[in-house]
Amino acid sequence: MLTRLLALPVLAANVSSGARRLGRQIRSTRALLLGARAALLVTVCALIWVGFGVQHYYGATVRLIGVNSGPAIIATSKMRTWLADASALAIDAGLSDGAKRELFLHQYAEAMDQVHGSLISAALNITYGQEEREPLYQLMSALADYERKIGMARAAKGPLVIEHLQEAALTLQERVLPEVAELETVNVRNLRNAYQRHRASGQQQSVALLSSGALILSLIVVVQWLLLRRFRRILNGPLLAAAAVVAGYLLLAINLTQATDQALEAASHDSFERVHALIGIKSAAFDARIAEGLLLLTRGSGAGEAAFARMSSALPAAEPTWSNYVSLHERVLALHATGHREEAIALHIGPEPGESNWAFDQFVAALEQRIFSQQNDFDAAITRAAQRLYYFPWLLAATALLMVVLIVLALRPRLAEFRF
Repeated sequence: MLTRLLALPVLAANVSSGARRLGRQIRSTRALLLGARAALLVTVCALIWVGFGVQHYYGATVRLIGVNSGPAIIATSKMRTWLADASALAIDAGLSDGAKRELFLHQYAEAMDQVHGSLISAALNITYGQEEREPLYQLMSALADYERKIGMARAAKGPLVIEHLQEAALTLQERVLPEVAELETVNVRNLRNAYQRHRASGQQQSVALLSSGALILSLIVVVQWLLLRRFRRILNGPLLAAAAVVAGYLLLAINLTQATDQALEAASHDSFERVHALIGIKSAAFDARIAEGLLLLTRGSGAGEAAFARMSSALPAAEPTWSNYVSLHERVLALHATGHREEAIALHIGPEPGESNWAFDQFVAALEQRIFSQQNDFDAAITRAAQRLYYFPWLLAATALLMVVLIVLALRPRLAEFRF
């Protein structure tokens, strides 16, 4: 009996020591579980951070190409054709009188209204700062000078009309159109640079997405191994579901970015380049039309014919409507060369089928139809890109929410086992 009583303090000490060791083990295990949960939640935050970064990058690229640069370039290119159209109409007005002259002047005013509208749009849509402002300021000054000379031609009589129209045409070619071209070049350069940067860095965005997903998947494997070693839990259902959610997110996110890449390529590399080229052809056609009008206006030859040939060389010779116009141009030249100037002018400004102005309008109408089709393709590609990006934040939010819930569910039973 005495021996048992003497052994009680030793037994109590052993129990106390065992309790302390058990307490340390419980706290250690609980800390390990809490650390694992915290690490998983941190990787979820990293997944969210990278996902929003990718979304912001693609959103900025789509806005730059589809909202800022692309439409601005197309509008500036159209401004050039409207200016050339207005100049051709002003020259045709100088070649006419009476009702025809008033009609051409009215059409000139309508074309200049389009120019002024596009100029306002360009001023309101400055994306590249001083790089765009400088040619825009110079263009406004040159345009005012051009319109002043056209106004002087309208008010003048006799040979002064021709003199002022020549001065206006020279101002258009030497001051106005170069500034339009510079404004266009700024936007074209930045759009192409943006697309080239995207081709280089877009791949990095995909790598970042895959890396963030690989990080969280690796940590899930580590936590599952920990549960297997420490708790003999062969498979944790919520962790398995979390891994499936991450894999599904990565698959959908990469598909969305690839679809956006394809839409951007279709917009900037295909449709935009075609629209830009077609508008350039339209501008060259109006330049050729101006050259023909100046030839008749100044009663000249040689230089006027060379100017028409130079402008016409940029146009598609195989285009039937342009070939028809060139044939009529040759008739205009033949009439003019044989001293039948009035007949040549009548053929040049004639709006009826078989006359030069009619043939030119047919060519422009066919060209505008192709431009309209390609511009619709550009807009549709940008819309597709924007639609893909619309789903990205919802996918990311759903993935993050599911991951948090599954991580909490995966470790909650084990934490409950190791609670005092």
